[in-house]
Parts: sequence; C-alpha cells; structure tokens
Amino acid sequence: MTYDTQRTGSATTTAPSSATWGLVRLGDIEGRNIIGLNDESIGTVGDVYMDYDEHTVRYCTVDVGGFLGMGARTVLIPFEKLQWSGEDLYLPVDKETLESAPEFDPMAEYDRTYEETVVTVWGIPTYWTAPTYGAEHSHWREGYDERPEMRHDRRSV
Repeated sequence: MTYDTQRTGSATTTAPSSATWGLVRLGDIEGRNIIGLNDESIGTVGDVYMDYDEHTVRYCTVDVGGFLGMGARTVLIPFEKLQWSGEDLYLPVDKETLESAPEFDPMAEYDRTYEETVVTVWGIPTYWTAPTYGAEHSHWREGYDERPEMRHDRRSV
C-alpha cells in the first residue's frame, strides 16, 4: 500500500490507497480549487485549520475578491460547508454570503466572539457549545495539559 500523492498541474490527486479507507492528507487539500454555485472559481484552499481540542478539521482559508491579487482578502470557510466535486471543492453559497464573511488575519489573536461571527455568516451552529464537545476524552498527554499557554477555554463565547 502506498501513501504517496501525485501532483497534476495545480490539482492534487490522492493515492487510491488512501481514498479507499476514507482518509485525505491535509496537505492534499491545500491548493485545491474552490468553485461556487455557477461553477465559477472562488479561489484555492490556503491553510487548513484543525480544532485543537477535538482533532477535527474546522476551517480552511481562501483569498476572495480583488483583481489579479490586488485587493483580495482572506476569509475562513467552515470545512463542513465544502463538498467534493471531482478534484475541486464546491462551496454552495451565494456571492453575498462570501462577501459578508469577516476577514481573517492568521497573525491576529481571535476569540469565540470572532468565530461566532464566522459561523453565523456561514449559517452553521456553534460547535463548541454542543454537549458532546470535549466530553469524555482528552487529546492531552497526562501532565501536559497544565501549560497555561496551551490551555483553551473551550466553551466560552
């Protein structure tokens, strides 16, 4: 069994061995095209963000707007809004939703208030308020969850 991938142009083809068992490398998602309602190009996947506490992919970034790279802004797209469309990812939202998404700066400090704005624009529930969020499991090695710089207030808004 191989886990290698082959790059074809700007798209990435995931090795059949990984597709048959339902896993995709995060690196294989970055750079994929995102297309909209009328198959128009929205942009390409930039970074992919995983929930620190739940080990679940939550968001990806895409640069939207602008012309020839000028005036574009980066937004977070909830990964659950994306659908596979061959080698591309399909985002079934109108232009107004895309334009109303708040700008994302990966160097800024954010909190749940910002994230609540993001999920509200995209019309998805606040996952961190779900009763099962963070329940009955830990992804921390014993003794390593006490570092203040790594601690998150998982349910605060």
